[in-house]
Amino acid sequence: LAITILILSFILAIPFGFFFSKPLYEFYDLLNKRVFEEIEKNREKEQMLMHQSKLAALGEMLGNIAHQWRHPITRLSLLVQNLKRAYEYNKVDDEFMKKFENKAFEQINYMSQTIDDFTNFFKKDKKKQEFWVENVIEDVLISESQKG
Repeated sequence: LAITILILSFILAIPFGFFFSKPLYEFYDLLNKRVFEEIEKNREKEQMLMHQSKLAALGEMLGNIAHQWRHPITRLSLLVQNLKRAYEYNKVDDEFMKKFENKAFEQINYMSQTIDDFTNFFKKDKKKQEFWVENVIEDVLISESQKG
């Protein structure tokens, strides 16, 4: 009798197990799909936020470059105006042109250095470099006295 009950319970357990576990499997499958969809949505949102962050950083960098370029552009504009006036009054000679060229290239080099500085600022493979503040100040003072 015990063996018959055991066999009967196995025979009944298998179909009932499938019958009652099928909704549970469907629920887990649906839950798995929803979790995957939410993960995908979050990943897309995260990528969009990263993209917006990069655009904001780029905008800020361009604003800073524009700010750094305003002064040299103004100086170049004044140099060109001075050249035009000197030409109108027949005061353009070799010495005038040499000074004009030096001052113009100085401003162009400054603008180029600004681009390099910003480019290097965003590079990831930066190496620490020791420097002495006194040397930097001295270089600035020498550079300013030469402009004089």
